[in-house]
Amino acid sequence: MKDYHDLLLSYCAFPFNKKIHSLATAELERITGFLSNNTSKAKQTTLMGSGMAQTELICSYSRAITQWLVKTFPGSVELEGCEASNDDIINVFHLLLPAVEFEVSTQRTLTLGSRIKLASGYQKPGDQLAWLMQVFEENQLDNHVKDQLFHQLKIFSRWRLDYQGFNKTLLRLPVQKIWYQDNFIKPENSLRILQQKTGSPLPLSAGNKKFLLDLMRASLAFSYRETDPLTFADEDEIELFDLGRGLRIALVGMEKRKRLSLESYIGYMAFKNGLPIAYGGGWLWGQRCKIGINIYPPFRRGESAWLFCQVLRIYYQYFGCRHFIVKPYQYGKGNPEGLKSGAFWFYYKLGFRPREHTIQQEAAREWTKTRANKKYRTGLNTLQRFTASNMEWKTSEQSFPRFDASVLSRVISNSINKNYGRSRKKAIAASLNKMKTILPLENLRRQILFQGRVIENWSLLTGLIDDIAQWTPGQKKKLLQLVQLKQAGKERDFIIQLQKHRRLWKSLQDIVETVKGGN
Repeated sequence: MKDYHDLLLSYCAFPFNKKIHSLATAELERITGFLSNNTSKAKQTTLMGSGMAQTELICSYSRAITQWLVKTFPGSVELEGCEASNDDIINVFHLLLPAVEFEVSTQRTLTLGSRIKLASGYQKPGDQLAWLMQVFEENQLDNHVKDQLFHQLKIFSRWRLDYQGFNKTLLRLPVQKIWYQDNFIKPENSLRILQQKTGSPLPLSAGNKKFLLDLMRASLAFSYRETDPLTFADEDEIELFDLGRGLRIALVGMEKRKRLSLESYIGYMAFKNGLPIAYGGGWLWGQRCKIGINIYPPFRRGESAWLFCQVLRIYYQYFGCRHFIVKPYQYGKGNPEGLKSGAFWFYYKLGFRPREHTIQQEAAREWTKTRANKKYRTGLNTLQRFTASNMEWKTSEQSFPRFDASVLSRVISNSINKNYGRSRKKAIAASLNKMKTILPLENLRRQILFQGRVIENWSLLTGLIDDIAQWTPGQKKKLLQLVQLKQAGKERDFIIQLQKHRRLWKSLQDIVETVKGGN
């Protein structure tokens, strides 16, 4: 039934004609009815984790997603258990509850459910989980601390998929017209696809964005997965693009308190005829973009290469990315499935090449063998060696920067250790003082903790620039605008403005070159 169910999903995403689409849709509805009328414990156990309608999932989600589940699907989510020790439970409750409640928070050896029952009076697992999430939400601790405390509890939730449409079987983004596959495209020229204009994002109301976010979070949760852009999404930073052939791609930016210090992490999910078929994200730094794609199993026989090209096209056109990087996990490092599938060649055919020169040469020889003999297959040991290098695709030789953000992170750490006696407090104070002499920091809002951290992070970065005092007023003003955008603006605006600040890039490149020369 699971295999049949997935096959039907693939026919709904890639139907060859109206009849096939109608038959597949009707069969999925019939399966939903069958499962609704069959509550056999044995069947439910067998189908648990499938994500099919009326089945159940048991998973350990983050605090944010557990909170979202409890609020979005009341009555369908309950506490299954936890793997935390009694001491860990006591430590967490001692921080969450008023100290005067020490009798219920710190006494005796109890399971999490029993301790919640003692503290709240609730007996049903659903009420117990809802109460615990309310306690977390009302507590005045920093959100990052609350996230860590929740993680320490190692909670498992049970989710019954009985809400209309929220299951793998019926989850859909509404579409007005179905695209019928006349063929499957294999890209002949990847760059030409990237250079095709995408048009403006589709108009979305606040309600549309909320529904889209719920749909994307659920799609990942059905597969026991989360990504930071969806877990910590900013609904105002959601955009939806129509790429043609029934494909739509949603972009998701992160809420401001969770944004990365230097890079920008933009997530995405792809929909084919309304079905979520793939997800991933890009880490943007200047025109560089570390990117990957995860295609859900039922849809891997479709036009995967064309799909990934469309994802790259979005980042190329909307964010100005010109240098794409794929990490080794995507094609096999610590990922047996990626290794056995020969995912390395998937990226190679699109234009990606190993960064390491020796691996690049070996890959070229293997590719020549593959082209000469269609039956030839590269051995797993060779593919494993290839995972020692990132794969990169520069669509322009003028792309910048030539270094990763992690290089600057290491430079800052070394500077703190060398110049400030390893004291982060002293380094931040000195960097802020230097920045204040150059930029009107009083114009930056710092009343919120994360906004203060943005200023501190960027003061540590700009503190590395020796000649920043000699910058023109315009260059200083643009730097101030960048910090403001990182604090409270749109992430895309920050990405585009950062790319335009050529004086900043020159200074950062000089710092990197100096460090390399010193080594």
